[in-house]
Amino acid sequence: MIFKSVFGFSMLQYHKEKNILLALQLIQNSNVQIKNIATLTGYTSSSKFTASFKKRFGVLPTEARDQ
Repeated sequence: MIFKSVFGFSMLQYHKEKNILLALQLIQNSNVQIKNIATLTGYTSSSKFTASFKKRFGVLPTEARDQ
């Protein structure tokens, strides 16, 4: 509760944001397969990773790689 009152978001939200930003960096700067990036960043399902990524960035992970 203290974390949220100080930073404005929960520790879980912070952790998820940190991981999705890491995923973006890996997608744009490496050749690691997207399904492996999903696993590395804590997702147990590629489809959940893809949905979270699109919700956060507005593009699919494959589209982010092409940019």
